[in-house]
Amino acid sequence: MREVVLWTKDGTYIGAAEDSDLFGTSYPWFCGGVKLADGSILAIMTEDRADESAMELVAFKLSGF
Repeated sequence: MREVVLWTKDGTYIGAAEDSDLFGTSYPWFCGGVKLADGSILAIMTEDRADESAMELVAFKLSGF
């Protein structure tokens, strides 16, 4: 549940990457994602702060691939 799985356009499996390797997160809940008009991907997740004082909404824009 903490991996981003990558596929080609024709459905061929490329591989998987851990959330910590891609985003520097420790235990996020992936909420959604969308491909933007410029071809980049917006990934949305929530994660508790390290001090557990709140849950944060975290968004990353992935581009350049």
